[in-house]
Amino acid sequence: MANNPNLNFVFIASFRNNDIQDIPEINYCGSILTIYEKSDPFGVSALERKKMSTCEIKHFKEIELNNGLGHGFLFKPLKEWIEPTINWAKGNYDSF
Repeated sequence: MANNPNLNFVFIASFRNNDIQDIPEINYCGSILTIYEKSDPFGVSALERKKMSTCEIKHFKEIELNNGLGHGFLFKPLKEWIEPTINWAKGNYDSF
């Protein structure tokens, strides 16, 4: 169902390096925004997942935050991740 190039996805602190080995069947598709905090051990760059995906990826952007809050950055509605998420959901891929 999610194998649709017209869908928008925002993944926030949801990719770890070992996910490629542990969950190889995940296939990115559509327009993908990933947001992660540099100090968060549970969220890293998802570029490797993008490279392995076989579905059409119309838009891909990654945002690396550097606020030192670790995984706790998700527990605060920080504009650094709220605003890009809203823009992406609206299809404003070039707005940031």
